[in-house]
Amino acid sequence: GEEADLEARRRVARRMAPNVATEVVKSANSIAALRAIESARGEEALFIDPWAEALSGRIGVGATGTSAVASGATSSSSIASGGKGRGDKGRIAIRTKFFDDAVVEALRRAHEAEPSREKHVVFLGAGFDTRAWRLRAPSDACKALTTVFEVDVESVLREKREKMGDPPLSLCRGRAEAYADIERDDWLAKLERVGFTSGDAHVIWVFEGLLYYLAPRVVRRVIATAAKVSTPGGSTLIASVVNRASVRRAKSAPWRTKFRRAFKLEPTPAKAQWKSWCDAPESYFRPWRTQTAAQLGDPNCSFGRWSGDAPPARASPRARDSIPRTYYVIAHL
Repeated sequence: GEEADLEARRRVARRMAPNVATEVVKSANSIAALRAIESARGEEALFIDPWAEALSGRIGVGATGTSAVASGATSSSSIASGGKGRGDKGRIAIRTKFFDDAVVEALRRAHEAEPSREKHVVFLGAGFDTRAWRLRAPSDACKALTTVFEVDVESVLREKREKMGDPPLSLCRGRAEAYADIERDDWLAKLERVGFTSGDAHVIWVFEGLLYYLAPRVVRRVIATAAKVSTPGGSTLIASVVNRASVRRAKSAPWRTKFRRAFKLEPTPAKAQWKSWCDAPESYFRPWRTQTAAQLGDPNCSFGRWSGDAPPARASPRARDSIPRTYYVIAHL
């Protein structure tokens, strides 16, 4: 009857709905695994993340049961592709280094603007980020006025805490966690409950690998909210975004593959879940003023690690662009 049909539809909907927490943990594992590979380069590494291998979990473990680092993998491409295909071409190593440098420089800028004002560094969608322990503040005076806030689902932050323990902080004097699903929860209210002071601090917002997973209306709200609660003159937004052509390519697949993914007969790649795009980073983040919109392969976004093609020039900021692009953006308030 009608009730049985309705229940059958509900069962199908539940089956098709992704387990958000599980997918977020998998994504965090994957990124940590790629950081572990870069860290294994030793003196040639763009950064050293001593916790990345432990945080990578099963993603970093090969079929023999040995970790990707211990088994001798020496490039992010090898782990990203499982030894097949072209891998990530150094993408995560470059992104991590770009954001590392941008966070430290943003803190320096904020401290120089007002040396006595509090600084907040907010990692929205923090995942297994380790910058609070990995990066060094520009000065001891700056560190003494800096607090790091990490926002993500509880399962991710709890797993990170369990695997890392309680190492000393190097970027800040203190750190706080706010548990929130950014698309569904009032993440700002949860931030304020753990000590974030709206309008009283220079804020460095870090949206690394986040915005394209959110619906466009949520992205707009996140950008506007960040501006509203940040003190002008020393606040910075650092983000990664992709253009419409990137989203179109990420979602393309034969209909049989889409069908199998919908019914969980095969895994859905993280990129296939992208929801938003940015074709004009110069204006996308208003009221923030975009200072840098770097693409992989640009002189300031390569670090000798990019193995892909150089990005073709854009016709103009407003022109329709058929070339898939990723932008790493730094914007000021």
